[in-house]
Amino acid sequence: MRFGPEYLPSTGPQDVVVTLTRSEVSPDARLVLRADAEVVAELDPPDDRRGTWQSKPLRWTPSGPAPRWSLALEAAAPGDVVHVRDIGLFAATPTVRSSVLER
Repeated sequence: MRFGPEYLPSTGPQDVVVTLTRSEVSPDARLVLRADAEVVAELDPPDDRRGTWQSKPLRWTPSGPAPRWSLALEAAAPGDVVHVRDIGLFAATPTVRSSVLER
């Protein structure tokens, strides 16, 4: 699956999350997410899941302002299938420490 250019508001670090709504894949199948030719992530989707699944946030720094995304199911057996809901991009923010104030 290939997408058109995705214009980013900044070229700073991004968190990328892939969301599936269903998967039926063999144990060796992998989802490979690329931005242009760069492999951003190789994901191990659930072998058999009906319902939403999200990858952990993947920290990524773009190499340009408008990457072309692609998502491929690799090492899949005939009949393997994934239903992709979305690929989310979120501005990476530093961790905020919290403290409990005592009265």
